[in-house]
Amino acid sequence: MFVVCVNTPGYLPESDPDVVETWEEALQLADDILNRETMDIDKSVRSLEIDVVREDNVYASYYIYDTAKDYDLGRVIEVTRYY
Repeated sequence: MFVVCVNTPGYLPESDPDVVETWEEALQLADDILNRETMDIDKSVRSLEIDVVREDNVYASYYIYDTAKDYDLGRVIEVTRYY
């Protein structure tokens, strides 16, 4: 089982994490969340960056932030194993 969490660094989570059965489901959910989080952003105005770190079947992290702002905390989507 895997947990998919979405959060703004420095703040408490907005909701409970989603729990899914397989690594593939977890990555698909993380990709769906990533698309939802970035869908309404006007990319002509903002300098959006997305950093991705992955270790298959163990951990994945997506960090979304605006490089044009010094104070942008960004959003983090994490996939971790649920024990």
